[in-house]
Amino acid sequence: MSANSLRTPGVVVSAGTLACVAVVTIAAQIALVRALSVDTYYHFAYLVIGAALLGFGAGGTALALINRRHPAWWKRGVPILLAAAAPLFGWAYRASALLRPDVPFLLHSWIEVARLLGTIVVLALPFMAAGTVTATLLYLHRNRPGFVYGANLISSGVGAGLGLLLVSLAGGARALNWLAAAPAIALAIWMIGAPVSRVRPRHFILAFVALLGFPGSPAMREPGSVDRYKGLAHAELLVRQDSARPVARRFDALSQVDLFDVPSMRQTLFASPRAAPAPEQLTLFIDGHLAGPVFAIQRPEEADVLAAVPQALPYRVVNARRVLLLGEVTGTN
Repeated sequence: MSANSLRTPGVVVSAGTLACVAVVTIAAQIALVRALSVDTYYHFAYLVIGAALLGFGAGGTALALINRRHPAWWKRGVPILLAAAAPLFGWAYRASALLRPDVPFLLHSWIEVARLLGTIVVLALPFMAAGTVTATLLYLHRNRPGFVYGANLISSGVGAGLGLLLVSLAGGARALNWLAAAPAIALAIWMIGAPVSRVRPRHFILAFVALLGFPGSPAMREPGSVDRYKGLAHAELLVRQDSARPVARRFDALSQVDLFDVPSMRQTLFASPRAAPAPEQLTLFIDGHLAGPVFAIQRPEEADVLAAVPQALPYRVVNARRVLLLGEVTGTN
């Protein structure tokens, strides 16, 4: 029995399903890059593309092997994969945090290397489900793939923009919660429009499983786990001990900025003994790394102590009205 003799779903249904899968595939990679940059280090963010390609490659291999013996597998397999993709995209990152290696010991222990490999495999699982669905739908419409393939390409571009928007609104880890809705929407499109899909009790079970990946689900908690060696992890520990308080948190497509009031984290200014008293400081973190102090002042005159620090020497030597500061983030300079 060949696949040509099977009754394939309509091109519109396949395009709509594939569009949702393409959106989450690209957007989730952007969200994972931002989440790993905050919770770990930017070195681990490079693993995202490799994990996604690993998942897609595994999905294509699985499709080639299954099609040889069970060419009609997709009738039941596609809704199962879509239902599994929703909780996978919502939960794979949380599961990877349990396996995350202890970075300083990565080159000294095979256990840490194994944990790193386990992390990559877990992150690849949602992309394997998405890759298998993508390859299957393109295969079913391989005789006239233009419309379906075009929907895949256009939706991938939409996913890139959506990923940047979501990480700017909620951060990388939280964005994965919202993106988990896309495979569930794809499942709904497939169940309603595919002629081979009849609404049966098991489909409602699959839909319920998919809903576990939705934002606002009772199972959803604060995602991620900041590496214990990063400054942000220490500040959060002090908050739990009532020794600090969070002031603000902001996201954009490039970074996560956290501002804390941490009395035990005060930067010495090395000012002259005759300098004015230093104002109160807040502590700024960018992607979990300590960026420096932010003065809690309302007017520049409240920071007169800065006139007596070494950084003020160039301003005394050269009376310049316009100064270019490279890499300045806290305003102290």
